[in-house]
Amino acid sequence: MNKMILIFTLFSLDVLTSTAQEITYSPIVKKDTKGMYFEIIGKVDNHFLVYKNVSRHHYITTYDEAMNVVDNHSLDAIPEKIINIDFINRKDYTIIIYQFQKNSIVYCNALKFSGNAKIIGEPIGMDTTEISYFSDNTIYTTSFSEDKTKILIAKQNAKNNKIEIATKLFDQDFNLLEASKNTFPYNSRKENFSDCYVDNNGNFLYTKETQKNANGFVNKLEVFVHKRGTDTNNVFLLPLDNKFVDESFIKIDNLNHSYIINAFFFNENRGHVQGIFTARIPTIADSLSTSNFNLFSDAIRDGLNGEGNSNDNLDDLKPQNIILKKDGGFLLISESVYTQTRSTDNILNKNFYYNGFPNSYDYYGYNSYGNANRYWNNYNQNEIKRYFYNDIVVANIDSSLHMNWNNIIHKKQYDVDNDNFISYAILNSGREVHFLFIEKDNKKDIISNNSIFSTGELKRYPTLKSNENGYEFMPKLGKQVGIDQMLIPYVYFGNIGFAKIDF
Repeated sequence: MNKMILIFTLFSLDVLTSTAQEITYSPIVKKDTKGMYFEIIGKVDNHFLVYKNVSRHHYITTYDEAMNVVDNHSLDAIPEKIINIDFINRKDYTIIIYQFQKNSIVYCNALKFSGNAKIIGEPIGMDTTEISYFSDNTIYTTSFSEDKTKILIAKQNAKNNKIEIATKLFDQDFNLLEASKNTFPYNSRKENFSDCYVDNNGNFLYTKETQKNANGFVNKLEVFVHKRGTDTNNVFLLPLDNKFVDESFIKIDNLNHSYIINAFFFNENRGHVQGIFTARIPTIADSLSTSNFNLFSDAIRDGLNGEGNSNDNLDDLKPQNIILKKDGGFLLISESVYTQTRSTDNILNKNFYYNGFPNSYDYYGYNSYGNANRYWNNYNQNEIKRYFYNDIVVANIDSSLHMNWNNIIHKKQYDVDNDNFISYAILNSGREVHFLFIEKDNKKDIISNNSIFSTGELKRYPTLKSNENGYEFMPKLGKQVGIDQMLIPYVYFGNIGFAKIDF
């Protein structure tokens, strides 16, 4: 399932006004058990919409403001067995893009439905691909613009040391605006092409990362920008100055007409994280605007919860969210994340855990979990996997790409074989950014609410507590649905429900 994001302008006010916090629970539906896939779509026409996949049957459940179930609508037009499904939530309707395979053909189709989950029109065929018997059928990725008027589907096909990247650009009514196809030489052991990201004008970009060796970091980073209506790409080689970077991540700043590329950098191959490399490319220019290397301070390095050597603490940081500011700056939000796997032969390995970065917009800020917006058990009888989600680091990068402050939100979270109840959610109110995560209090879940302001100041709000035992919240899988409103899923004695939180 693809990953969605959106931008909401941050820090229009520096003044905090205290708000009450109220939790409203949906009723438990017996069929909504732990084995259910789900996605919180958002709010349309004063209804909250949640997609559910129960035993391969697709439903949209609509809830009212009191979180009562208004209706369950079966999506009969979607085949039982699908490869992928994405949602583009607009104010007046929602778009579903789904993929499925029939015989040797992979289909990418779309549907539109209204705020009461009634299907509008017939399924729309966006593209098809014929594959061989042994081919991977996970072909298409979806991106959509911040204003949700442009939809880009892309597919990559690697064969015989070449890779083909084919795209189709549609408007919100599924009119085909443009199709493109590019072929490059390709070494799968050392090179990686990212997903595509589309801006409000229908231009799109992607990166190519080249490693020094198969197990090393990236020593060459290129950005390919395709301007709508042209047959070629503008290619930018980013200046790494003999440094190395980890996986890059892209953000489109439509307001300031630029593309922002970030990556953690290292002074040597397989060394320790030193800081953040950032580059900015104007959308209307044919050259790189500026780039910068920002070092993390010793206070950040020493302040992180780690396992010993402070030099290692930054290595567990994974970029999770970016929030843009009106002036061209942004917040980069990272989380200390890693896993330990113990097999039946009692060997313990530590691994980085990274879900990837979102490539589409969602209304109030990055929802970085895309694929994880469903509940499932991840048990393997031959191994035990331990998930660790610790401190959150917030770095403020200004419009000149200099880091002028950074701060830590401390937390230590751990779980076994399932990470859906740990990590965090963010709520961007425009005045501040709230970080919501679970803490334990006498075996009862409480939701910790920490907030950060434009100055880097942190504030801890009173925790949100359930009135009853047995509720297990999953903030990581929640979604912002209003300026001061979130839906967060919960588990209650084996069933999944949804809680609306008003701040």
